[in-house]
Formats: sequence, structure tokens, C-alpha cells
Amino acid sequence: MRRGFVPAGRGPSPRLHPPVPCGKLGRPGSRPMLHLPLTHPHGHRLTHHRAPERWSDGFPLGNGELGAMLWGGTPALCLTLDRADWWDLREDRGYLDQPEWSYAGLRRMVAEGRFDDLRAVFEERFAADNPVGPTKLSLGRAELPLPADSRVEMTLDLDRAVVTGRIRAGGREHALTCFVFRDRNVLALALDPWPAGAAVRLVPLAETCAALLALGHPPPRRSEDGDLSIVTQTIPGGPSCALVWNATGPEVFVATETGDTLAEAEERARAAWRAAAEAGLATLREAHEAAWERFWSSSGVFLPDADAERMWYYGVYLLASCARRGSTPPGLQGLWAMDGVIPPWRGDYHADMNVQETFWPALGSGHLDLLDCWCDHMRACAEPAREFTRRFYGTEGTCWVCSTVPDYTLVPCWWTVQVAWSNSGWLASLVWHRWRCSLDPAWLAATGYPLVADIFRFYRANLEPADDGCLHVPLSSSPEYRENLPAAWCRDPSIDLALIRRTCAWLIEMEQALGRDELSADAARVRDALPPYALDEHGGLALWPGQPLDESHRHPSHLMAIHPAMDLTREGDDTERAVIQASLGRYCALGQWQWAGHTYAQMISLAAVLGRGG
Repeated sequence: MRRGFVPAGRGPSPRLHPPVPCGKLGRPGSRPMLHLPLTHPHGHRLTHHRAPERWSDGFPLGNGELGAMLWGGTPALCLTLDRADWWDLREDRGYLDQPEWSYAGLRRMVAEGRFDDLRAVFEERFAADNPVGPTKLSLGRAELPLPADSRVEMTLDLDRAVVTGRIRAGGREHALTCFVFRDRNVLALALDPWPAGAAVRLVPLAETCAALLALGHPPPRRSEDGDLSIVTQTIPGGPSCALVWNATGPEVFVATETGDTLAEAEERARAAWRAAAEAGLATLREAHEAAWERFWSSSGVFLPDADAERMWYYGVYLLASCARRGSTPPGLQGLWAMDGVIPPWRGDYHADMNVQETFWPALGSGHLDLLDCWCDHMRACAEPAREFTRRFYGTEGTCWVCSTVPDYTLVPCWWTVQVAWSNSGWLASLVWHRWRCSLDPAWLAATGYPLVADIFRFYRANLEPADDGCLHVPLSSSPEYRENLPAAWCRDPSIDLALIRRTCAWLIEMEQALGRDELSADAARVRDALPPYALDEHGGLALWPGQPLDESHRHPSHLMAIHPAMDLTREGDDTERAVIQASLGRYCALGQWQWAGHTYAQMISLAAVLGRGG
């Protein structure tokens, strides 16, 4: 297949390469994972020796459908509540009627230098018509007022997903227990003894974030039924939700369910609360811990560095707490919508890195059902994604844009990033890894292959031939380099070429596994016709032809060919190894001053595939 490189200042000079090995994941006949006991020599715990004063410092709890962030202490112990399916998806779609709202219109504006018009059509109009929603929502905040002299200490046991601790107030000590039940949408909170006169109250979302009043939701309905407190809320055109709880303890259960109507949601929540109250906290906790023990028994790591090991368990714990097959996938804030503010970026699905890194732990830990939460979502959104592609590009296939919320609903984003072609291939890589880690032909036929095949169809339909004999990406970007400035638009970014090339290889492999031969010939043709990677003056990967990386940058997107696409590997020839060495050297030489937390994670992963331990 044609891969080659374009040195700085030179024209295309493609050359033939043998296929690059794509790893050894999921080989048939490999040894099964060890089943490890819950008891671990290190124990995996996080402790607050004083009350976390901010939401962001709290303890996240969840079961993939119901999430709660436990924080605070004075003047109240707080639980910010969230549901996976609690989104306002209403959208003003008037922006679609603009004559130039299309890929062809976008290309004309870039070619003519009409960047103010571009922003007006593709960014400002949408934001003006949709100033607050579509967006993720929280359910509000449950509060247990405490005396001003309260002192709180609590520990999150990651192995059991339970917070325990103690609260000292008024000369007394109260034992604290809190968890979100693994298999029911119920939160359990206990204080023993229960503080005299204390009662749990709910502050609805509308009272915690005034900006969200612009959504025009009807006010929540409050009612009492004996010892039960009930709050119901409806999203216009969307679901209804109910919260049911007993306000006083020593054992408090908060149940939440959704339904098509307020009555249906309330009936379900009452039933969930009643079942929890009848079982009691001790019985619920025993079943809850047993469920987490079954979860952890499928895989584990034992590391000499206890902190590093704890971080592995914490990462898997977070994903398992906010994702569940059959539930709506978690967005940018997981299952813990931020308290009292509009979720940044609407809490969306960001496909230029965030979605992929969120679900990576499902692969290495063997919990593929957590990744299925996302893959099933893609399958459910395939038709609206195809409709977007037909309308915007005028072609077949599916283009997965960067920023969406459930039902493939678009939300505001820089359009340099929104329509970067790499988003689609990035998601194809996640689907391919799901297949390689399972080698499940039924899953491949039903989910994996259709998703990757339609992404390939999008690429095939929109690549453009040129006089050099190559197929080119006519307009895209290297995500977030130059942000949404005119200089961000480009042709043939390295990240796109790497992912298109690998998408072709993944598709061929999938068809071979299924005994099919529908697209393989076209995939091989497209792969071989892509232009070679452009190199900078140091011999490393450029962002695109003529554009070297010239500043410290948080997204090592142009290194995609090295990792995670792994089109260039250390097992390749001397030329490939030299390109890898120069690319990594250049990226690190520019310094870390613009790196973000995710940058370090990506660079650690890149070092690992190159066999570098540090």
C-alpha cells in the first residue's frame, strides 16, 4: 500500500510499504483473565480529612444510570444528583435553511477568505438560535443541613463503591454511610445516630442555576405523602422524572426514575423507594458490594507503586460508575453534571479525543460491556448521522462530527473541529478495538462492521483525486491547532490520513472475518491512493503539508499515525523509526507549557507502544 512521506519543501514521492502489524489484541486461544478476589493487598481508597467545600472535590458515586457527587459538610452535606437520560434535546434547526450551510459552502468561504461569513453561518447562527440548549441537565442537589461546628471525614472505598466516615457536631459523633446501589436507581444515605431535627431536602435544578431558566421548563411539582417527599419535573417534549425520598433517617433512600409522563415516573420511583426501604440498608449494601465484587473479579492489576495502582482502579471505577450497557453514554462530565452551572460544552460527546479516552479503560480492563454503552449509542444514531452526511456533504456514508448529544443532536463547537474528518476515524478505532478485544463475530456483524463500513463510505465519497494520482482530503483541520482561526483550515492533515488509512485496513480485516467481500477492493484502492505523510524540516510528522508543529500544543493529533492508529511502528523499517524518533523529539522539545492533563495520558500511551518506560 502507498504510504511514504513528503519531506519539507518537496513534492509527493510515495513509495510502497508492506502492511504494518496492528497489534496482538484478542488473539484466539489466549489465556483467560484471572478471577481476582475483592480483597487486595493495597486497598483502593480515597479519603477527605475535612469536608470538600466544592463540587469538583467531592466523591463520585453511580451505577451507570444514577449518579451522585457527595461533597460539602457545612452548612450542609450535599449530593448533586444526575441521571444518564436527563438531557434537554430541543433544538432550533433554522440554521439548516441557510443557503451556504453545506460542505461545498464551507469550502467556498475558506477559498475566498470569507471567514467572518463562515463564523456567522456555521457558529454564530446556531449559538444564537440555541443559547442554552441542547444540554445535559442535573436533577438538582439534595442537602442535609448540619451544625456550623460540624467536622467531616469520609473515605471512598473504590473496591466496594461505598463512602463511609464520621461527622462530629454538637459534641456527638455520627457514623456516615453513602452509596448508589449498583443494580437499582436508589441512593442510600445513613447517619447513626441521626442528627436531631435534621432532614434531607432537595434544591431543584432551577434553583441552583438561574441561567437554565431560559430553557422554559415548567416548575417542579412538590408533594408530601406521609413520610415521603416527592419532586417531579418534565422536560418539554422530553421525559419526565421523579425523585422520592424519606427526609429523615437514620436510613434515607432517594429513588429516581423517568417515564413518558409525570404519573409514570412517580409510580416507578415510589416502587423503587418502597423496595429499598423494605430491604433495608444492610441488605442493600450486602447486595451492592457483591455486585461490585463480581465486577472487579474479571480483571485487576498489581503494581509496586500503590498510587499508580490506585489510579488504575480509580479510572476503571469512574467508567463503571457512569456507563452501563443499555443506558445513555456519559458526556464530558460523566454522570456528575456540575453543580449550579450550565455544563461546559453542554456536557456533550466530544469525538476529537474525549469519547475515545473515556472508554479506553473498558478495553484494557476487559469490561467490554462498558464500551458497548457507546457502540450501541453509535448504532442507534447511525441513521441521523447518515441524514446529516447526506444534507451537509451530499453523499453516502456517516460523518461523525465532534460535538453532539444524544440522538446525534448537534451542539455549538468550533467548526474547524466540528467537521474535522478525523472524528469519524477516531470513533472507528474505538469500534475496531472493541472487535479485536472480543473477536465476537455476532457483535461484528450486528454492530462493528456496519459502523466502520459506513465511515469508510463517507471517506470514499468525499476524497478528491488530483493530478498527482492521489486521493486528497480537500478541507479539514488538525483538531484544535489554531483553534477556530482561519489558519486552522487545511488540506491533508496527517491525523486524517492516518485514520483513513487505518479505517481501510480495519474494514478489510472485518470483511475477512465475516467472509464478505463487498468493500475490501475499494478500501485497498483508497488506502493505496492516499498521499504520503508530510514531514517537517527535522524529519518528523508535520501537521499537514507545509505546516510543522511550531508551538507547544495540548493535542498531539498529528502523531496519530504513531499512536493510537499505529500506522507507523517501531517494528517498521529504518525510515519509519527515524520519523517516529524525530516526531516525538520535536513534540517534546517544544515544551509542556500548553499541555493539558489528557496530553500527559496520551504521551504516556505513546511511550508505551514505543517500548519506553519513562
